[in-house]
Amino acid sequence: MNARTAEEGMSGGVALAVLVICCAMMATLLALAST
Repeated sequence: MNARTAEEGMSGGVALAVLVICCAMMATLLALAST
C-alpha cells in the first residue's frame, strides 16, 4: 500500500509539473503574440 501511494504521488507530481510547464509555454506564446 505504501509503495502504491508513493507511486501515485509521483505520477501526480509529474502530471502537475507537465501542466505547469504547458501553462508557462502558453503564457509565453501569448506574450510573444501580443507584442
